[in-house]
Amino acid sequence: MPSRDQTSLRRILALALPVALQSLFMGLVSLTDQLLVGQLGDKAIGAAGIAGQLTALVGFVLTGLVVGVSAITAQFWSRGDRPAARGTYRFSTGLSLLIALPVAGVGIIAPAVLMRPFSDDAALMAVGTAFIRLIAASFLPTVGVVAASGLLRSIGKMKTPLYASVLAVLLNLVLDWTLMFGHFGAPRLGLLGSGVGTLAARLVEGAILLVAARRAVGRRVPDQGLAPATRRAILATAAPLVLNELVWVLSENTYAAVYGHIGTSLLVAMAMTYPLQNLVMGLFTGISAAATPLIGGRLGLGDRAGAQTAARRLLGVTLAAALALVGLVAALANLYAGLYDVSAEVRASAVACLMVFAGFLVVKACNKVIYDGVLATGGDTRYFFVSGTLATWLIGVPLALAAAFWLHYPIWLVYLCLSCEEVVRLVIGWRRVRSQKWMRVNVADIAHRTKRFIHGRDQIPDQVWDDEGQRHCGLDPRSRRE
Repeated sequence: MPSRDQTSLRRILALALPVALQSLFMGLVSLTDQLLVGQLGDKAIGAAGIAGQLTALVGFVLTGLVVGVSAITAQFWSRGDRPAARGTYRFSTGLSLLIALPVAGVGIIAPAVLMRPFSDDAALMAVGTAFIRLIAASFLPTVGVVAASGLLRSIGKMKTPLYASVLAVLLNLVLDWTLMFGHFGAPRLGLLGSGVGTLAARLVEGAILLVAARRAVGRRVPDQGLAPATRRAILATAAPLVLNELVWVLSENTYAAVYGHIGTSLLVAMAMTYPLQNLVMGLFTGISAAATPLIGGRLGLGDRAGAQTAARRLLGVTLAAALALVGLVAALANLYAGLYDVSAEVRASAVACLMVFAGFLVVKACNKVIYDGVLATGGDTRYFFVSGTLATWLIGVPLALAAAFWLHYPIWLVYLCLSCEEVVRLVIGWRRVRSQKWMRVNVADIAHRTKRFIHGRDQIPDQVWDDEGQRHCGLDPRSRRE
């Protein structure tokens, strides 16, 4: 069993709050950035929308990859094996570059190729080409941002990514405001100024996090190539997460298409709810991120009971937070919708959709932590991918299509119908957590399969053997000789 301090509410909040605050801050800044671009006209808004889709796609794929790697990094770190932790970090960075580099290269050389699937408007292409080129270039430092953030969070250093992110977004906003509108004697670059600000902010954030990651694993820690079994475990864990992110993007686009075919005004009503939904769910992003060091640390030490206890306590915190926020979202729905200059019909539809969101908030929050936190950290990513994909495409999408085009329900009822998939996912996910079958990856087993022969005896990294040739298997890493 883990010590109470390791899975206490104070420890969980210390790990979760920095990520939650980062999500909250970035949501607010993103909204402000959109308002700035909104002053440049329809074409600029359209180009920024395309850039947002491309950034989200690359970001989701990279995040899925790094989350899978971080689950294993956390286990190596808990065992005191810094060379292996550094090896997983380097491996994830290399894989991330393989994903981002082709997209960035196409975007820099021929940005119209990336824009054409979204629009063939010649005027939009003319306005957005140079902007998309800069956004594509920002994908390269984004690799460093995502990989280094994953490493730091997996070892419990949650505040560093928060500070770097806050600095980067503030720099982005200042540069956007200065360069887009020509303040302080700077040239008035319009949309291009927003691209310059984004690229500069990503370069600064990436530099800060790369230095922090290097210091975290130790400057003098020797580079260590990963054993084939470890590489296979990383790929087996990360691949389903990457596929899941791609499927999720496709499903969200399908839902958006359904809303759009119901009516443009109703699509606007649903779009109005997204900023508030993202702000609320950002809190649970923080709790799911806390699973990596909490649960991964216990699994790395072979403490399955401790990992199960940590999972249950994370879900307990999630349930309490979600119940508290249900009433808050419902109470603020009318006030929030009133901030938009829209018709009474659109405002009423937005309020109704927010009420549905509040009704499903507990379910959505628990699913966020179960799947993105517990199952992902335990390496049960194949089950994560299959169950989530089947629930979405066999339940959510068919219900949405039937409600919109056959039953002709209003948008809030369509949203309610498609949200029923969340209930199914919760039942499946909770049963999986209770079964303890989600603990699929254990670096102790990997190390055992990849024995290293030093002076005639197999050695698991970090000097698990003492000077008399005895291996210490206790769960407390301090009991092992350094």
